[in-house]
Amino acid sequence: MAAPHRSIVAAYARLCRALAAAGLAREPWEGPQAYAARAAAAFSAQAQFIEHATTLYIAQHYSAAPPPPREFLHLMRRIPALRRTAATG
Repeated sequence: MAAPHRSIVAAYARLCRALAAAGLAREPWEGPQAYAARAAAAFSAQAQFIEHATTLYIAQHYSAAPPPPREFLHLMRRIPALRRTAATG
């Protein structure tokens, strides 16, 4: 695994750990898009960050010709404090 690819995977893993620590662990069967959708719903104040980070991660990790990792890695240095959105009933 090339060094930039390792740093992309490690950065995304940090986001997943932050979400899990805030109470929303990624399910073993769950892909990045499904997890991002669930996380954005649970943490609506950070939904834009979660969705943007996931879009960049998918482009970096799954594309045959990924864009430079700079924007994704810069964004991942600023993982926001995650606060779950209050459930409405």
